[in-house]
Amino acid sequence: MNHITTHIWGFILFGAGLIAVNVLAVQWNVKWDFTDDQRFTLAPTTYEVVDAISEPVTVTVYLTGDFPAIFTRLEKSTQSLLTQFTRKNANIMIRYDNPSVGSVEEVNRRREEFSKNGLAPVRLSIQDKSTEKLIYPYALIQFGMKKVYVNLLEAERAGIPNDQTIAQSAAMLEYKFTSALMRLFQERKKNVVFTEGHGELTPAETADWERSLRAYFNTTRANLDSLVAIPGEIDVLVIAKPTDPFSEKDKFKIDQYLMQGGRLMFLMDKMRVNEDSLRFNGTYVSTNYPLNLDDLLFKYGVRIQSNLVLSLEHTRRPMIVGQVGGENQYELFPWYYYLAAIPSDNSAITKGLDRIQLKYASVIEPLESPVRKTPLLHAGTHARYQFNPVEVSLDMVRFQPDVSAFGHGNLHMAYLLEGEFESLYQNRVTESMSSGLHELGMSFRERSTPTQILVVSDGDVARNGFDPQRRQPQPLGFDPYENYTFDNKAFLNNAMEYMTGMRAILPLRGKKVEMRLLDAQRVDQHRLLVQVGNGVFPVMSIVLVSMVWRLYRKRKYTGL
Repeated sequence: MNHITTHIWGFILFGAGLIAVNVLAVQWNVKWDFTDDQRFTLAPTTYEVVDAISEPVTVTVYLTGDFPAIFTRLEKSTQSLLTQFTRKNANIMIRYDNPSVGSVEEVNRRREEFSKNGLAPVRLSIQDKSTEKLIYPYALIQFGMKKVYVNLLEAERAGIPNDQTIAQSAAMLEYKFTSALMRLFQERKKNVVFTEGHGELTPAETADWERSLRAYFNTTRANLDSLVAIPGEIDVLVIAKPTDPFSEKDKFKIDQYLMQGGRLMFLMDKMRVNEDSLRFNGTYVSTNYPLNLDDLLFKYGVRIQSNLVLSLEHTRRPMIVGQVGGENQYELFPWYYYLAAIPSDNSAITKGLDRIQLKYASVIEPLESPVRKTPLLHAGTHARYQFNPVEVSLDMVRFQPDVSAFGHGNLHMAYLLEGEFESLYQNRVTESMSSGLHELGMSFRERSTPTQILVVSDGDVARNGFDPQRRQPQPLGFDPYENYTFDNKAFLNNAMEYMTGMRAILPLRGKKVEMRLLDAQRVDQHRLLVQVGNGVFPVMSIVLVSMVWRLYRKRKYTGL
């Protein structure tokens, strides 16, 4: 009896010790992360942002409810991350709200609010019930009257959510929540302005990018002719695929905006290629756009060469191969001008990104200047270029490529320029320019404060397609022929964040979370074995260990 009592008390003390250790670990936030991807360890930047919150912040997660397993994994990952936030700082309060629960009026009101904020649901068809389920993969962060929405689900590469999409979404959660918290405490939203008046991309053509920007930025458009000067309140000025020349007056406004510390994005084609004419005639002679911006970029440290880049790292385009029943038949052929550009690993903007699709891009040449020049995108090890004028012909798809002809490496199509820039108009200020500055109470500046310029030799990097069936813009970077979404939007958003002072959180984008998933086909083939292994084997193991332990103790204390 004494032995039994001793062992009972030992078991009780052991259990009490485990409980005490767990309670202390929770109170002191002690944990050990032995996962390969360190998924349960927050980055130092995240700790700093979370720890700095000194007033109550409410996070409402709408990804909650009865979901298919694929969304449940993302739901659990979100809960795990936010639990770490609350343990680190008690000022962060978490709520979980299912937007599809409640009266019809309440559900419709929530859905209208989501729609006003540009938050579209994910529609899933439930085959067993022949119904459609709406899932809102979003979270709302509120501080006083300020609020920021977080999209928890990454864009699908092939049009539908899959395991890879969920894994990528889980990896991006820390970045998204940290970014949202940082922006929540900014004094004001940063302002992004797209120029008009020079044949730039229309609002419909940049709709998807602008929609993603509006979560964190104010966006609008401005015709430079209508401005006496570009206001300093504009944080980034975007020049997206102009086709008409810039006047000296407009160039002077851009130059002095930069000298005041403004930031510029030049997303522009050097060479004109009309694909409608190419499709109709089979050939097209490409020549320079007369943009009158060469001297401006030259002064800032780069030159976009008059050529077109071709690469074996490319995508495809459809071409007619015949007719059946009076209808054209198409096949996909390699099109070496459609580049699957490779992001560089030497910049926080591009590190960890997938390929970027560029169309009819040109080589950007860095020039000698004190400005720092970081290459961001290149065409791969097997590339070449054709000088202006270029005869683009559809006949090239009939022949196998001569790999030896693609012998150029390090052909870069995007650069980030950083530093203090010199004005193009040093010793060239006209009387009208000088009087205009005087009327505004401004003085001419010959050198800028430290700032940045992004130059990409393809305006289509920011251009989204249009889905005629749904009557809405397609995701930026989506290639309908390859049925794949390239990382164009992530690239441009990274650049925008970098240039507006959010560079500290960009490394969080590179965090990887591996989803250890079962092989669905093997599980289906060996369903009974899996069920027995997961249900019966653990129980039998415990029973067996218990029997062995009892036999050991019986022999030890009875001598049998």
